[in-house]
Amino acid sequence: MVIYSYSTLTMTIVRLFLLGILFLPGGRAKAQKQEPPYRMRRGGIPQVKRILIYETVEKPSPGFANLRANVSTEKLLRLAQQSNPAMRLYAALALADRKYPKLYEVFGEIIRSDQRVTLQLTHPDNGRVFTRKTYPSSELYDRFYYSGRYQKLTAQDSASYTFQLLKLDSVALTLASQGYPIDWRTEETACYTNNAYPGSYAAIRKLCLDLVETKYGSAPLAHALASYREKADVPLIARFEQWSLWAAVTQFPDPALWPLLQPYVGKESDYRFYAAVASYQNQAVAHLLDSIYRHRLYYDDGAGRRTLSELAQALSNHYHPVFDSLIVQLWWQQQLITPAEVTLFTKRDEKKAAAIFTRGLLGFSPTGNSFLVSYESGLNTERLMSNLLLPILQHDSLTFRAVTFHGLSVFGDKDLAALCGIIRQHHLTWAASALLTRLSAEERAFDLFTISETLLSIGNADVHRRTRELLLKKPVQEFIGKWPVSFDKLLKSYNLTPLSP
Repeated sequence: MVIYSYSTLTMTIVRLFLLGILFLPGGRAKAQKQEPPYRMRRGGIPQVKRILIYETVEKPSPGFANLRANVSTEKLLRLAQQSNPAMRLYAALALADRKYPKLYEVFGEIIRSDQRVTLQLTHPDNGRVFTRKTYPSSELYDRFYYSGRYQKLTAQDSASYTFQLLKLDSVALTLASQGYPIDWRTEETACYTNNAYPGSYAAIRKLCLDLVETKYGSAPLAHALASYREKADVPLIARFEQWSLWAAVTQFPDPALWPLLQPYVGKESDYRFYAAVASYQNQAVAHLLDSIYRHRLYYDDGAGRRTLSELAQALSNHYHPVFDSLIVQLWWQQQLITPAEVTLFTKRDEKKAAAIFTRGLLGFSPTGNSFLVSYESGLNTERLMSNLLLPILQHDSLTFRAVTFHGLSVFGDKDLAALCGIIRQHHLTWAASALLTRLSAEERAFDLFTISETLLSIGNADVHRRTRELLLKKPVQEFIGKWPVSFDKLLKSYNLTPLSP
């Protein structure tokens, strides 16, 4: 029998309490002001179970900043080999930020000993703290991938980045083919950025064979395999189904694969299918796609607009002159066109392009057409509309007037902003009457401001007075956000009395 004194028992409870706080998720973070603990026992079990704090490149914690800046590369390489996943991850991220030239070797070692961890992140906009499950290897891959994806690099840095990324892809795909667990997002990205790298071919082919044998498909792997365009792979590709087949054919439109697309004709209206068909780029394909287009118009199932948008995008991404007729039909009848097609038509024959663009623009209706194609999520519609309008202005001023009057009655948002921008830039005073008519009928804040700004820019004193009178009838003061202030600033800049009392 063991008898504890009161003081001994009290100290024991306090110690247990402190240990509990220290090893609870987030406990250590609070004690260290959200800084990850970089001094830890090798393979420390408590750290493995803890939530790891995510370290950003731009705003790291003081602890990680010190690790990245002051610890030698040799020591970081040793830390990246520890069995503790937290230490491995932080050391590897520091190496990635330093652009370590053999990062792919570190990446491979981390994959071989990967353990799933919980990562704590803070939302950059609202400060909300949340967690997600991840693998250290996936975090390392993403860190490097995004380091050169969306920023301007020098020619030397770009070459180094491309080489390193290909090596990372090869390591991920090779180890995946050997049975190591790879996060599906990492594997998918590696497939799409592999670009037929010779070092990855054997691994990709083995992964595709394994998937076919298990009756599972993978569009990214099919895409990666077909990118090599090896005739010997055609029998394997022919065993793919639906999305995997389409992805492969899009990259490698071999004649032997064409019959495999026929069962999907009339049944599928997916961009990936249209892209696979369009990749053959011949007259027979043009006729087939034209018949698909007419079929979709006749049997509109309510998703016709989205379906035709995806057809238009497929034609653009796999452009061939044999598709010109269908591209023009989609523009004239559906107001669907892509920036690449506008640029192509304009460069080829600007005067002819102006006539093509005119007919499509006059087809816009008050219901709100948009040539924003579903696969163009980052499309600048204002710039696209300007590129459609300018050739008309330059080659046929009378026709441009007709397009302007029609546009001022039906355009909205960015389309209207583009048209008004041209009116202001070229000081087209003859548009004032139509602008005042539209202003009297408009109720939306953005369009009201665009029209008012244009009228004040091109109009005389009488137009200024009428513009302010019409704005007084609008619920400008009820608009949310900074709209009331913006309208007042606009009027003041032309020496007009603001709307606010």
